[in-house]
Amino acid sequence: MTEKIFKTATYGNNQLKLIIEKNSLIPKTVDVKAKVDPKTGEVKFFVDPKDLSKITK
Repeated sequence: MTEKIFKTATYGNNQLKLIIEKNSLIPKTVDVKAKVDPKTGEVKFFVDPKDLSKITK
């Protein structure tokens, strides 16, 4: 299965993000990406492995 990875977007073309800390004036976030199987149309949302350490802090 060949999956393609895409950036996600919400209204106004803003990237979809997870808020991981709201205790500051500017919330800390990580981007949510999507893997798409072009044969089945299945979509899986994920956080880039390089950003996982930000979530577990």
